[in-house]
Amino acid sequence: GRKITDLRPPDAFASHRGPLRTTLGVRTRTAVGDWTKLFRLYHRHPRLDLVHGLSFHEARLASLRLGTLTALPGGFARESLRYATVNGGETLESFALAPGQRIAQHAPVPGATSARSCLGATEGFVTLADADRAVTVLGDRSQSAVVPMLEFAEVDDGCFLRLHHTLAETDETRAGFFRGFRRVAFAIVGHGAASDQGRELSRAVQRGLLYRTERGIGIARGV
Repeated sequence: GRKITDLRPPDAFASHRGPLRTTLGVRTRTAVGDWTKLFRLYHRHPRLDLVHGLSFHEARLASLRLGTLTALPGGFARESLRYATVNGGETLESFALAPGQRIAQHAPVPGATSARSCLGATEGFVTLADADRAVTVLGDRSQSAVVPMLEFAEVDDGCFLRLHHTLAETDETRAGFFRGFRRVAFAIVGHGAASDQGRELSRAVQRGLLYRTERGIGIARGV
């Protein structure tokens, strides 16, 4: 099959600077429909929102991945690198990315299966961290049921770390079929390395923002 990406020059369709954040909207036209992105950069907080809008005609997709975050080389201290998430229980689980370890959840299985596995991430977030700093990525599941997949490998004197998100995968029993509009939103938040901070920030993002209207105060929930 064909691989369709957004790696082409987009058209800007929106730009706004408000008191809380600056927003930029871009559109990429693909063979299956328009793909828009809204970037929302917050002025006083280390947070970036990325909101995908997928307007597909009729698309039968073996895989649909987006919200990909690649760590910069040297961005995290290798000796204390870890990830954390909640995998179905009440406790936050943290896992060291040990020397020599390789994780390829995104990789296909020979045959008709398009990915090996994913993280449970039942509260919607994954935190990437070392001993001093952390980044939490939250997928807003109130809009679309995205799940994260981790990719990690040793590279020369450092490592390669990437977090994918998938909206659809294929095995021998089914393939994804998309028609109409789908909104997929992520919040990327930087913070300190305290173990529970990413979880608390994720909960705060999901509670939403207060905003003022002509009729009073409203609440925008999620990302």
